[in-house]
Amino acid sequence: MDCRALEGVVKRLRTQWAVAACVACAASACRDSGPASSWPFSPEAGKPAAFADVFEIVDTLALEGGAAGNAGVLFARFDGRCFTVAAPEARQVSVYAMDGSLVADRRGFVEPVSARPTQDGLLLVADMSRRLILMAEDAATEPEVTTIRVVPFDALDLGDQRYLVTGVPFASLAGAGTRPPYLHVWNAMSKTFERSFFSPPRLAHLDDVASKGEWASAAVRGDTIWAVSQFSDSIFVFGTDGSRIGSAPLPLAALEEPETPDGAATAPLWSVDAVHLLAGGRIVVQLGDQAAMDDPNETRYLVIVGVEGVARAVLAGTSVLRVVAGDVLYFEDLSGSEAGRWVATRLRENP
Repeated sequence: MDCRALEGVVKRLRTQWAVAACVACAASACRDSGPASSWPFSPEAGKPAAFADVFEIVDTLALEGGAAGNAGVLFARFDGRCFTVAAPEARQVSVYAMDGSLVADRRGFVEPVSARPTQDGLLLVADMSRRLILMAEDAATEPEVTTIRVVPFDALDLGDQRYLVTGVPFASLAGAGTRPPYLHVWNAMSKTFERSFFSPPRLAHLDDVASKGEWASAAVRGDTIWAVSQFSDSIFVFGTDGSRIGSAPLPLAALEEPETPDGAATAPLWSVDAVHLLAGGRIVVQLGDQAAMDDPNETRYLVIVGVEGVARAVLAGTSVLRVVAGDVLYFEDLSGSEAGRWVATRLRENP
């Protein structure tokens, strides 16, 4: 991945927000609809399900002004207290209350692409200027800034002042060679990387597309790391020590176009954007459309994997998944003109 490849990643990230979020739904919005009589997809069926067959709408949420006024939130995270939005274009991080009201804006960043609350009450910001920034809630406290050898896309708290950084090593941008690792465990005490791993396999017919830029996404549950890469077709599971535990295929054939009249195979429509963990053990993988990679409101696809590791639903043509909060999934509301308005949904089947 060279510097031109990195520019492709930056271009995508600049049109999308990387968000760390916390959402609490009101009791009236958390009613359990009970299990559906049947689930609308099985891997053998080979076709996407309808959105209304998988989700029910339970609420809406509107973020007040600030960074939320821009379109293009890529993903969000939940910790039960607040929304924290990192906006690379505005070079700021904004904090929102549970009702969506703006609490504070933090400025002075170069290109923040992720902001997540940590277990010890700090805010961890990943900035594509190769910096990790730990900030206290008190704006008067000087932030702790560390320059690292990785261009970060995201950073997640592993506990004990250890952080999982998703990104590409800066040295690998200088030229070709073996594929770089995309997951790195950073020890804030020793200021060193304990280990780097996950050089994800890539589907061979996507080499030309991938040369324009590639990223990975990860989520942490307990002592396991769940990871996906943009041009692979599986979910990969690691221990927090970097050891490979296993992988599970995504049923992406359901999202491919049919063969052309002359029998030639067509390229897949998807690129893998992010992985989210739901309450109850399910996994949601967000996919984007390769044909519209620069459009923040492009068509999205979802794959929902059950606790047993089997795909339970595949959806095509959804709006962008903004945040997963326990068992509540917030999608961009594209039916109106109000930016920063999300639709809260729940699965129609119990976890």
